[in-house]
Amino acid sequence: MEPRYREAIHNASTELCQALMQDVPALLQQGLPLDALVRDVLRAVALALLSALYQGLCRDLVEQATARGLTVQNRPIVHFKTLYGEVKVDSPYLRSSQSGESSRPMKDILGVEGEQYSESVQRALVDFGSEKSFARAVVSFEEHYGWKVGRTTLRHQTLQAAQDAASYLDERLLQATGTYEQAGMAPPQVPTMLMGLDGCEIRTGVYMKVMSEDSPRPRPVCRIARPISGCGWKAGETFVRELLDP
Repeated sequence: MEPRYREAIHNASTELCQALMQDVPALLQQGLPLDALVRDVLRAVALALLSALYQGLCRDLVEQATARGLTVQNRPIVHFKTLYGEVKVDSPYLRSSQSGESSRPMKDILGVEGEQYSESVQRALVDFGSEKSFARAVVSFEEHYGWKVGRTTLRHQTLQAAQDAASYLDERLLQATGTYEQAGMAPPQVPTMLMGLDGCEIRTGVYMKVMSEDSPRPRPVCRIARPISGCGWKAGETFVRELLDP
């Protein structure tokens, strides 16, 4: 924490405390969940602070652009999703008729686009989406951050992160192969490579015959099923190796 923020935090917390203490009976009724009330207040403060910061940064970026000879053509308001909720942000478009230069500084410099999510939100969505089903993940996200996100959005963010991770691994493997080729050596070859992070889970399951008790026939029918379970990466690696090399 930057030392210059401490005085501002102290002043803000003192003012908030005085405002809340004006209704002592309501605070006493909160009891053990008092910290949840404070959490909700701080979310509102954070959202207001972010909105003010974006407004101030927008003014500064517009001043820098106008100093280069650009003029504001229009000022649309975009809705941007942050960890603390949605904020409305000015996203001016500037252009110079002489040089032809154009700029959307809020998008080009800060990455603020309409109906998009901050990097922190994207990371949170992927964390929840990779640990639980997408339906349960959206519920956990709302409980944790206080606002709703669509199941389709969470699914898209999670799958996109998985694709990016796979592309990253492919790129690193190609780089490693190029290193061997530059040295005039043949890169080591393996038929199958397993990759994962310690602490993550691997879905496991084998097909087996089970008896179907709800069959309309007089006697139960034997059908094929695959029970699904999960195990840690180290145990899962052993499980997969046994399937590949029984």
